[in-house]
Amino acid sequence: MTDAANDIEVATYKWYSEKKKNYPNCELSEEITSRLNTSTDFQERQVLYGLLASEHQHHRRDDEAEQVILEEIQEFPNSPRARIRLSVHYFLFLEDGEKSIVAIEDAIVVARRSGTFYREALGNRARIGIKFKRHDILCDSIEKILENGWEHGQLDVGLERDFIDNAQPGSIPQELTNQYDQFYWKVKNRNVGPPE
Repeated sequence: MTDAANDIEVATYKWYSEKKKNYPNCELSEEITSRLNTSTDFQERQVLYGLLASEHQHHRRDDEAEQVILEEIQEFPNSPRARIRLSVHYFLFLEDGEKSIVAIEDAIVVARRSGTFYREALGNRARIGIKFKRHDILCDSIEKILENGWEHGQLDVGLERDFIDNAQPGSIPQELTNQYDQFYWKVKNRNVGPPE
């Protein structure tokens, strides 16, 4: 992400935060939609789509949230973030395991191809595996995160481990947990290792 794109993203989130602060109990979907309809900036539009979907989710308008995310995917077919957002919507809000798995697999393909947010997609895939007791998906996701390694400056989320900590006992082979722990602490502490 360029500095200019980052500035636009920060400014858009700041605009939304100010609206939420000034009008804490108000519905903001109309204002977000209005801004989205007039915006021509790629980065701002993606942020606004995410905010609009989130606003609908907050008010439990799940169909509207899904429609907004699908529109974002149509406008930005090479962006993994919208596809990740769709899988999270199915996973968290609709609790539909089948749809969330299909959506996250699609997100992973796009993330791998684009070289961005691959680790984020795999982390969400691991969480889906936990939620729907698909230990094969959980373990495969962890293995793929390890295979992907760590590259400084990669456009992605930081290294996460909640899916290791929240997994049911015995659902991840101990050897895989140990490998992930070593990888995690190596990245987090720059080869210092886990705390004693």
